[in-house]
Amino acid sequence: MLPKSLTKLIIDIRQPVNIIKTSIESKVFISQDDMKPLVRYTKLRELRVFGMRDSFQALLWEVVYRNQSDDRGMHVLDLEMATAPFVRQDNWIKGTDVRGLKVPVQDPTPYK
Repeated sequence: MLPKSLTKLIIDIRQPVNIIKTSIESKVFISQDDMKPLVRYTKLRELRVFGMRDSFQALLWEVVYRNQSDDRGMHVLDLEMATAPFVRQDNWIKGTDVRGLKVPVQDPTPYK
């Protein structure tokens, strides 16, 4: 519904969409398929998407690469997830602490 010539788009998708089916009301969050129309916007100089529950990384990078604003591409991309990132505790086993891993030492096969 929005014109494809937009140069600035700010979307907050943090809140669910209420869907009423018969007498039952359910809440649905915007999915990656629901965001696919963004690839049609090729004049954006600025795109900000807030409150993402799922990663739309592949889709959003496609939007960035398709963008042709001023023949220089997008100027501002601002993304925010709905929740804070998961950070592992300090006692998590790090790659340098792994023991018993055997890696075969061979000459790599040349690519043909």
